Amino acid sequence: MPPSVPVPPGEAPEPIDPELARRLVGTGPGPEADDEPAEPAGGGEPLRLDKSGALLGLPKRPAVKALRKDDADAGLAPEPRAGPAPPDADPEAAGPAEPTSLARPRKARLPERRRLLRPEDAPAEGAPEAVLAPDAVEEIAIPAGAFLYGDGPEAREVPAFAVDKYPVTNAAYERFVLETGHRPPLYWPRGALPEELRDHPVVGVDYFDALAYARWKGKDLPFEDEWERAARGTDGRTYPWGHEPELDGAHTARGGLKMTLPVTWCRRNVSPEGVCDTVGNAWELTHSPAPGGGVVVRGGSWYDFALYAKTYFRFAARPDARNGTIGFRCVRRAQEREAPREVPVEQVEAEIAARRGAQPAPDPAGFDPERRDLVPDYPRLRELLAE
Repeated sequence: MPPSVPVPPGEAPEPIDPELARRLVGTGPGPEADDEPAEPAGGGEPLRLDKSGALLGLPKRPAVKALRKDDADAGLAPEPRAGPAPPDADPEAAGPAEPTSLARPRKARLPERRRLLRPEDAPAEGAPEAVLAPDAVEEIAIPAGAFLYGDGPEAREVPAFAVDKYPVTNAAYERFVLETGHRPPLYWPRGALPEELRDHPVVGVDYFDALAYARWKGKDLPFEDEWERAARGTDGRTYPWGHEPELDGAHTARGGLKMTLPVTWCRRNVSPEGVCDTVGNAWELTHSPAPGGGVVVRGGSWYDFALYAKTYFRFAARPDARNGTIGFRCVRRAQEREAPREVPVEQVEAEIAARRGAQPAPDPAGFDPERRDLVPDYPRLRELLAE
């Protein structure tokens, strides 16, 4: 009895030669012994299998290239082989016969790589686009009241204010430069923003550049107690996320990449009210005077040790200093606040006016990351951000 072969519904089974079926599957009675090769009907060589499992002496079908649906949609399917003409077809009208061999397979088309892919603990998919929209800067409301301030810490009162959720990005600063004619940041080649840095915090700006942008947005720079309140909440925590250090909580020199990262990169770097990326990545400017002179900057940077990336650590910068580690974020107050400032208000207007219009072009050949200059390592950046 020949082996059963499944037949699709509605189709008649094709008859199978009983002798051939017996030889292939070793069933049914026959004169040949099981340990001897069977003689095919009509004489000739016994049936044997090659290493691939095919019958020796029989013509092999050409290999068929496996295709996915998207390959077929993209036109990568092989050319069809010629088949038997229908009974009523006109041989002369059919034209030349199609080739019986498959078309040469084309190279596999890999899926396009996304420009920026975040790690598994990264923010939701829409976060980078929201950050890149200059007119949709999200603000976090900080209520008035007391909080634990400084390394001590000590109780301090602060009035209510609103603070930007993220540091000012290069994308947001670009529109300010284009609309006002203000000088571009120090590290934009020929004054143009590199595409890879759009969602990074803007650096290479000084105190007066930052204040000019804040005024253009109808805002202001924070005082250092406002910055600290936004970064640590009210309970005196060491880091925005709590008291325990996290290796990947902030972008510092520990990571080894000597440049900024996107402001949405470190997901744990979020204060109790939801203010993001306050420690690490780039120092942030304030109005407050530093004890030894200069303005206070807060938060640490990619260049500095992780021990500086704390909510209470203070550092200083000259108001006119520009380097690759200092950026800023803005605040909005219901009324003007009286607090000590490093730079008198009357000096600000002249300094901002001097930064509009044509400026001497910086020489990128002199930039050095060992001196806090931003020298983007794009290959390593793409490797880190890519899949």
